[in-house]
Amino acid sequence: MNTLRAIRCASTVVRSSQPGCEPAEGDIVLATPELLRKIINSLNGRKLPILIHSGGGIINQAMLMGYLIRGRGLDVAVARTVFDPCANTPGGCKQGTWSGPLGEPESQSAFCNTLCTFVLAGGVRRFVGPDARVGVHNFMLNPLMVERWRKTYRETVPLDTVIQRSFVPPIVVNDRIYFRKLGISEEIVDLMISTPASDMRILTGTELLKLRLATEVKDARAVVYP
Repeated sequence: MNTLRAIRCASTVVRSSQPGCEPAEGDIVLATPELLRKIINSLNGRKLPILIHSGGGIINQAMLMGYLIRGRGLDVAVARTVFDPCANTPGGCKQGTWSGPLGEPESQSAFCNTLCTFVLAGGVRRFVGPDARVGVHNFMLNPLMVERWRKTYRETVPLDTVIQRSFVPPIVVNDRIYFRKLGISEEIVDLMISTPASDMRILTGTELLKLRLATEVKDARAVVYP
């Protein structure tokens, strides 16, 4: 098994091993799309499945990753990567001619929340196992943005009014366009908006298929070892 994991500031090609110790997880940050592009380019045309396990991150970066994944014709599965202990040793991991990380996919306790769903949507085939969780909530009101708006308007205009009239509508429109382009139901945006930021709506297997966010409810191990 070769697979590609996409996480915080790096994307890594991982070859199979027996289950080890450390999971791969993290946020989608500014550097992630470019690093993902570089490592996909290094694969010389091989189409490895991408395993994602993330609580979200920056929306524009998540969209870039989704478009990149779809453009390269890659599949995505929601799963953690559990690394072999050799990954933490000075000599690293070796398996035949391979000298990179060794690991195994693990769907149990894996999750893909809100902005991570923009990455999942990019997969040509999109797999979410019965033990993995995909959740959505209203991410529109980033606390840092709200604080910045509060300082800008200094209460001269009710902040809720500013947000609802000036900021939320274009964000919602862009999100709908993104999912529509990738063949995902725009209803996912409605579910995001209707779920408070303090809460998380976990989508059922039936909902994932109805929204077309998942093409199959299938464990990542079955994807990696077909």
